[in-house]
Amino acid sequence: FKDSANLYKIIDVFFSKNAAYSVYSYYDENVFGCFRAFYSKFCINCYNSSNLSGCLETDSSARSSGCYFCHNVENLQDALFCSNVKNLRYAVGNVEVGREEFLRIKEILLEYIREKLAKEGKLELDVYNIGCVGGK
Repeated sequence: FKDSANLYKIIDVFFSKNAAYSVYSYYDENVFGCFRAFYSKFCINCYNSSNLSGCLETDSSARSSGCYFCHNVENLQDALFCSNVKNLRYAVGNVEVGREEFLRIKEILLEYIREKLAKEGKLELDVYNIGCVGGK
């Protein structure tokens, strides 16, 4: 826990602050539920990634911000449900859709997440099962 502050239920976190339920976090700020996140900030449930900002349920990714449910992406800004792509902005499912359409779809996703959390207190979706909602 070298040179770290405000930690809760963490393992091997170094040079980080405001981290909870995380493992192997280095130089992170304000991360929750992350595993092997490096140089990242304001992330929830991000795994095996570096240099992320404002991401949720993102895995094996780098130098990206505003990514939700993304896997193996690099240099993305504002992306939903993307995988194995680089250098996109306002993208949904690996397709750039423009700012307005992106914000419309993101609001639908956020409303779904808010309702699930309010009703059930948990979110069954994660980056690994997002394609299996409804058991199909």
